[in-house]
Amino acid sequence: MALLMAAALVVAAVFLLVPFFIAIDKVPGSRVAMIQIADFGKALYMFKLDVGRYPTNAEGLQALVVKPADADGWDGPYMKGGVPIDPWNNPYHYNNPGPGAEIEIFSLGADNAPGGKDENADIRRAVKDDEGSPSLPLPLAGEGQGRGPAAGR
Repeated sequence: MALLMAAALVVAAVFLLVPFFIAIDKVPGSRVAMIQIADFGKALYMFKLDVGRYPTNAEGLQALVVKPADADGWDGPYMKGGVPIDPWNNPYHYNNPGPGAEIEIFSLGADNAPGGKDENADIRRAVKDDEGSPSLPLPLAGEGQGRGPAAGR
């Protein structure tokens, strides 16, 4: 009888917990990328407050975790756990300056190619130098437009 009761508890636990783990697995990669890009924006802003500038293209996002040679005032690391990769196991891209003379952080989406739509859409975020504290990326998906304020430029 005790064995039957234990088996019933295991079966009940499986039925209760499996949907929870399936739901976690279904979070769209684009949503995860938008959150990570927002974290980059905050870290880059803190870097700029300390150093007086954004990292150069040569320094890249690695400057958020390893002090560049000429970064007086650097008080990082600015990201815990190192520089993350995007949800599709590709590095994030960083341009300084990006289009229109702003800083740009982006992922090329699931297909790792420019453009696309849905999960293949580029996820972009641009920060103008005079913008101050960065804002969250905007989900503006469309064929070849990507997402975020820099999309469609």
